[in-house]
Amino acid sequence: MATEETDAEGDNEEEDGVICIDSALLSPGSPSFRVLEKNRKMEIDNKVIEK
Repeated sequence: MATEETDAEGDNEEEDGVICIDSALLSPGSPSFRVLEKNRKMEIDNKVIEK
């Protein structure tokens, strides 16, 4: 039986770089949120470089 976390991660990958973040778990300014934002920007930069 798959967990909700696994399902969510799979869904995120299919939505063309759109990342759904549970605002109750990660609020802007928290260390985890900043890391996710940094990773997301790096992914976008990588996609631009690949084209």
